[in-house]
Amino acid sequence: MDKQFIAKKLEVTNFKGIKNYLLAEFKNQYIIYIIGDEGQGKTSLLDAMKFNLEGKKAFPQAVWKEIRSTAQGDKKTKVTLELAEINKTDPEILTITRSMTDAGVYEKISSNKKKKMDIDYINGFFNSFCFDPLAFSQLSGKDQALALGIDTGKWDMKYKTLFEKRAEINKEIKRLEVLIEDFSGPETSKVDLEALFTQKNDLKDFNSEQDNKLLWFTPAVFYQKINKYVKESNMSVQVDPEDKSDSPALLAIDNFNQMIEDTDFDTIKKTFLDFINAIDPPLPKKIKELEDVQEKIDSAAATNLLADEWTKHQENVTSLELEKDKRIKKIAEMDIITKERAEYLQGQNMGFSNVKIDEEGRLMFMERNTWKPLNLNFLNLSKIYVVIIRLICEMNLPLRMVLLKDAKAIGVKSKAQIDKYAKKYNLQIFYEIVGEKEQDGGQNIKIINGTILPEE
Repeated sequence: MDKQFIAKKLEVTNFKGIKNYLLAEFKNQYIIYIIGDEGQGKTSLLDAMKFNLEGKKAFPQAVWKEIRSTAQGDKKTKVTLELAEINKTDPEILTITRSMTDAGVYEKISSNKKKKMDIDYINGFFNSFCFDPLAFSQLSGKDQALALGIDTGKWDMKYKTLFEKRAEINKEIKRLEVLIEDFSGPETSKVDLEALFTQKNDLKDFNSEQDNKLLWFTPAVFYQKINKYVKESNMSVQVDPEDKSDSPALLAIDNFNQMIEDTDFDTIKKTFLDFINAIDPPLPKKIKELEDVQEKIDSAAATNLLADEWTKHQENVTSLELEKDKRIKKIAEMDIITKERAEYLQGQNMGFSNVKIDEEGRLMFMERNTWKPLNLNFLNLSKIYVVIIRLICEMNLPLRMVLLKDAKAIGVKSKAQIDKYAKKYNLQIFYEIVGEKEQDGGQNIKIINGTILPEE
């Protein structure tokens, strides 16, 4: 846009320290001093212009509530600002009106050229730091870059996503590290319980078989089993009549047959037992072996619990290494994003060799061969104002207005530089001056109790 505008007239009703109606006409194109003691309405006048141009963006919500709470009765807050095109014989005049009630903000813009306009028309006219350079110097690097029209959003979004993922990984790493540190169990192998139970069942079957053999020699069972067993035994043992050997089986059978005829029960029982022992003797029960296996089974549950804990511990150790690898990759990705963002920011041309943007987006100023951030921790207010005025000149914004609060703190040399820039680049500088003394080289507007005094 080739057009350039400055402020010509301001009307304020019921805004902050201006309780009634105020009319200010700005007759000087370059330098205007807003003069008055503390609490008389100087800042309110400058903030009214800021509200008129920025609308809802001008102040935080808390400030809006304070503005409305201090308003006079039910009267609405209203600010009208006239902007005039400069260096034109038939200038365009823009009239911007914003009013505010408890219900919200009303806004309107019109032109003397009778063209249809929307309030968004003026959004590209100015930069927010034109209305509060000191506040700009106190912004974060990212917000300073945004205020300068340097958008790092695509890198910031990627970085934010990676940062959140890294935070999740760090949380998991911390959890695993605590688990690993708290683990104090020994390295333990799992016991094969199935094999132990098979072994136990085999031993029980064996012992039961021996019990069954012995059970046959009780009186109740003896008479029931004897004939069948003798028959089966005779069938399973082939006795050769000619065999005169003294084998235990043959001797047992001979004795057994003889005892049956004598019907001597005790003798028959003993002889039968000798016979059974000769053919298929009962073996000693494996009591100790069974007890040992049972003891192993009883301890296996605890052993396997320890083994499960050891296995889980090993899994945690492995998972921790994997999470650390993931973190390294995320950090590497973040470093790439940071580097790309920094290269983009540092590649911005600020128009002056001693002004640049650093990798964080902060405005930097070269002083005595040292790059310093543009804030009060490193530079004085005078230097900050001079640098920002130079930037505004370089940006060539359509609205040629700058509001400088607490301007009395600006040094003489710095003010001379600012005034020089104002006249060279068609800037309209509003200086806020505490006190009653008039200033040289510009229009003096004195304000007392929210009212402008007539010019002398």
